[in-house]
Amino acid sequence: MKLSTKISFIVVATISLIIVAIFSILIKRYDQMIQQDLLQTARSFYKSIVITRSWVAKHEGVYVKKLPGVHSNPYLKNPDIVTKDNQVLTLKNPAVVTRELSELSREMGGNFQFHITSLNPVNPHNSPNQFERQALESFQQDSSKSSYLEYYRTEKINLKRYFRYFGPLFTEPSCINCHSVHGYKVGDIRGGISIILPMDSIERAMHRNFVFMVISALMTIFVLSLIINYLLRRVVVKPLHKIENAAKALEQGKYEPVHVETSDEIGDLANAFQSMQRKIQLYTKDLQQSEKKYRTLLNCSLEAVLIVDKHGKIIEANHNISKLAQYEIDEILNRPVGNLIDRQSIRKYRTNDQNQDRFEATIRRKDGSKKPIEVYISPEYFTIGDETNLRLYYLRDITERKNMEKIMIETEKMYALNQLSSGIAHEIRNPLFSVRNNLNFLKEKFNHDTEFSDVYLEIDTGIKRINTLVNSILDYARPHKPEFKKSSLKTIIENSLKLVRRQFEKANHEIVLDIPENLPLIELDPHKMEQVFINLCTNSLNAMKDNGKFEISARMHKKQVKITVSDNGCGINKDDIHRIFDPFFTRNANGTGLGLSIVKNIVQQHNGEIRVRSEENLGATFEIVLPIDQN
Repeated sequence: MKLSTKISFIVVATISLIIVAIFSILIKRYDQMIQQDLLQTARSFYKSIVITRSWVAKHEGVYVKKLPGVHSNPYLKNPDIVTKDNQVLTLKNPAVVTRELSELSREMGGNFQFHITSLNPVNPHNSPNQFERQALESFQQDSSKSSYLEYYRTEKINLKRYFRYFGPLFTEPSCINCHSVHGYKVGDIRGGISIILPMDSIERAMHRNFVFMVISALMTIFVLSLIINYLLRRVVVKPLHKIENAAKALEQGKYEPVHVETSDEIGDLANAFQSMQRKIQLYTKDLQQSEKKYRTLLNCSLEAVLIVDKHGKIIEANHNISKLAQYEIDEILNRPVGNLIDRQSIRKYRTNDQNQDRFEATIRRKDGSKKPIEVYISPEYFTIGDETNLRLYYLRDITERKNMEKIMIETEKMYALNQLSSGIAHEIRNPLFSVRNNLNFLKEKFNHDTEFSDVYLEIDTGIKRINTLVNSILDYARPHKPEFKKSSLKTIIENSLKLVRRQFEKANHEIVLDIPENLPLIELDPHKMEQVFINLCTNSLNAMKDNGKFEISARMHKKQVKITVSDNGCGINKDDIHRIFDPFFTRNANGTGLGLSIVKNIVQQHNGEIRVRSEENLGATFEIVLPIDQN
């Protein structure tokens, strides 16, 4: 909400409250005056009736001609007299006079009327209603017996409002002649007079007065608000608008002068604002130069650079992070650095008392892959603006270095295997050949010796095993160049299964083959790929217990074919899964440790990839991805 709107609202609200308060007091005062006027009117009627009764009581009643419709008072002894001229007169006592006057008021006075009543009426027509009974009972509870006792209130009768007044009737000496038999003494309240005044005309006048007051109040509020708002806008709001426009221009980098020619507080504010403008202009210029230098240093760095706050959140980064992690800068801001760099490496760095200035880790890329990096964290904290305890993270891609290290390790392994294979060919094969010749000689000589036959089988099995190991080592160390040709993957897999199907059936293992008929021919070396599937089948056969399930499936994926080989065997320990393709690594007492190494070499010779997923006791799944064409 703008200041001008707030000022207008405050002015209107303040004037409204004041005017409403004033006019409310006036309306309340007017209502009190109306109420007082009604009370005075009712008192006047009451006193007139009391005076009339007193006059009649002092003359012990009045005689009137007994004309048609005039009835004698049945509650008086001998109320009628006959004059000398034979006219019949009947005595009207004060009670009868008051009652007949009240009946006359109902006939001639419209809604105005009065009524005489008592808690112990002689005439049943004078019985009190609820209002009159409450008034009489309140008079009895007042011990002062004051002549100023009265009871009044406003009531709604037949949907119309009336002012009701009740005044007491005291027993006077002139009343004793008639009422002494009822037990009254002088000064006792023997009843009262109830007066009803209509309020229709008064309420209409009050309504007109209220409408007039409301209209007057609204007009007063409107006129005063206009005048005060005009003055405030001219004196306060207009100069503030100039300062506001200059502030908006300053927000956009423009420096506009403020022309306020007053010597009051607003003028001082305008001068202070202009002084602040000049200082901001100088400070902004320096800040822009510093920002430019800072950005140049940050973006010219060969590494990806992160600025991390004390809570471990990234608050700034250079553009190299997009190349390294595939994230845009806005996508990683205000996110924990542990979401980008693996937390275990950061935690290890922190628990190492930070003696090392750099460490290796992996970065999680947007596509879900991971990349090896080297991280250097600045040892010193620094501050930018309100941000304190900031640190710089330098991230360097070491993928090529890791690949080179891997190649060097593989080269060293291959070199060692070449050396080993040369030694094996010379030191093992020649003696092994002699042993086999001599064993065959002994077999021919002792052919009928049963004990020798058992020994011969055991020795022959050992020689075959040694020969197999030697051939495997030589094949791994000196792999033959594959001979690629278009072949049917389904045929190759079926041929591989023929060699091991009997062992699977013997162990009650189920073989599930899911190879689509429309799978295209693949360019590969059939002999080597059969070796791959035989080795994988053999591994699964050794890993599964009775009634196992072995599955091979293949699916096209773009210009590649994805082959999945899985079993529900014992699985691979999580500590061993990254070593299963290493030469000579095996957990099988009868294994050579070269089977999966040979599989990996053959897949790589076919420009493919092999991956493994496994959990201990939940089986293992090997995925082989091969290109359709080797071009």
